[in-house]
Amino acid sequence: MISDRERLKVGSEPRKLRIDSEPFVLFVGRKFAACIDIHDLKKKRDYFLIIEAQSLSMPLLELMQVEGQLTGLEVWVNKKTDERTAPYELSLT
Repeated sequence: MISDRERLKVGSEPRKLRIDSEPFVLFVGRKFAACIDIHDLKKKRDYFLIIEAQSLSMPLLELMQVEGQLTGLEVWVNKKTDERTAPYELSLT
């Protein structure tokens, strides 16, 4: 599966996002990756976000268990630092 959306690369600046899908698999680069469709509420643009990092997938799993689904939730997402391997931070708005 190939997405018609652009990939969102998260930096240390918090971004307010609306989750537009449940997790799904895309072929990205040369491998399959777990992703979600998201909408950047400030820029009013659609993206997909790779959610394979444990610092993203674990909070998303907790939200899914508490809320029943991810679709429609609004979250803040950022990395702790601008380093490529920095952990993500995720919280409900």
